[in-house]
Parts: sequence; structure tokens; C-alpha cells
Amino acid sequence: RNTGFERLIALAPHLDYGQFIDGDCEVVPGWFEAALAVLDSRQSVVAVCGKRMERYPTRTPYNCICDIEWRISPAGAVKKFGGDVMLRVDGFKRVKGYDPNVIAAEDDELSIRLRRQGDKIIRLDRNCTLHDANITRLSQWWHRAKRCGHGYAHLFALYGMAPEYYFRSEVRSSLFWGVAWPLAVLTLSILVHPAVLLMLGAYPLMAWRNFRYMKKLGFSRWESFLWCLSCAGAKFPQVLGMFAYLKRRLLMKNFTIIEYK
Repeated sequence: RNTGFERLIALAPHLDYGQFIDGDCEVVPGWFEAALAVLDSRQSVVAVCGKRMERYPTRTPYNCICDIEWRISPAGAVKKFGGDVMLRVDGFKRVKGYDPNVIAAEDDELSIRLRRQGDKIIRLDRNCTLHDANITRLSQWWHRAKRCGHGYAHLFALYGMAPEYYFRSEVRSSLFWGVAWPLAVLTLSILVHPAVLLMLGAYPLMAWRNFRYMKKLGFSRWESFLWCLSCAGAKFPQVLGMFAYLKRRLLMKNFTIIEYK
């Protein structure tokens, strides 16, 4: 992304704004005009994003999960943007662009540094891009969740303390449900009684709570079911991603992108 930005500025050195877009996305008509209107009228805003739509949300359950993720994003003043965002060139330059060492949640990391400069981020309640997740296998979903966990751990290491406390609750949740709870239950079932394994029923209870919450937000039963199942199951690959970050950091290895496609 930094390389693309540098090329853009080389071609148009007096550019005021730049639009970033992920390679598996397509800008929808009207987005540029809507984002430009905000940046032109509000000097305190450094970035404007919108909502993604999945191109084929019903093709696979995994595509549907991605579509829900895009749709659940709130509008208004927000703390972060995604891969599709229009930015002020001077603001991007001021923070020296993306951190090349952050291989997951890199947009979150850039958002934090921009906000620390006193700038605001706005998400419009309108679609900005079409996204093609193209996730057809469980292994792809697994790697995507693992990359998410890597991002949790990395940004928590960078901004997990005051004032951001970034990804603190996500890290705690992944460690509890992905490591502490199952390990405690299995240990007690061996030391005390096999009936302790019934405590693993906390997972479907957690999923049921998420299901009811999604239904209240207006999602269908099928969408709510897929989302709560994904949230519960993702704790385990997320933990693996977090451990992968710690291993690379301790061994001082270069971070390489975790691909799921």
C-alpha cells in the first residue's frame, strides 16, 4: 500500500486525497463523490470509509459471515477504517503511512496513529465497495481467523495499555475461550470426575447469547446462526495466530503475511 501511494504521488504530486482499495474489491458508483464531499467540507476529518458488500454473500456460508462482518460496522465517527478508505494525503504523509511490520489489522494501526494526531475518521452509512471473499473451504476460514488473532496480539502489544486499550477485550476473550476454559475443564475432568466435561456446554451458551444479540440487530436466523458459530469457533485459530505472533517476536523473525486465499 505504501508503494502504491508513493507511485500515486509521483504521478500526481499535488493530490489532496487518495483512495485505498483492497485488490478483491470494486468501488461502487457514487462513492468518490460522497467521500469527497465530507473531506471538502470538514477539515478535521482525515479519513472517510463506508460499508462493504459481499458480491456473492449466499454462495458459501463463509462469504455470508464476511457479509455480516461488513454490515455490522457502525456509521458516524469511528475509531478505525478498513482496507477501503479515502485519506488526506497530508495526513497520510504526516504519520509516514502504513507500518510495514504490521501484517494484520494494519488499517487499525494506521487509524490509531492518525487519531493521535487529532484527526477524525468518519464512516458513512452507505456502500463503498463490492468485496469478493471467495472463501469456499473451512481451511480458508481458519487461516483468516488465525490472521485475525495475529493482529489482535500485535496491536495489543503496541497499544494495549492506556489510553487505547486496543484489542484488550478480544485478546482476553480468545485466551479464555481458546485456552484457559477448555484446559481447565479437561484437567478437572481427569482429576475430579468426567462429568466436569459438561462444563463445555458454556460454548453453546455463548453462541446462543450471540445468536439472540444478532437477531435483535435485525439479522435473519441463518445469518445469526452462522455468525455465532463463527465467533465461538474462531477462538481457537485466533489463539494460534496470537501464539504465532509471540513466537515470531521472541525469535525476532520477520512477519510474513498470513494468506487465506
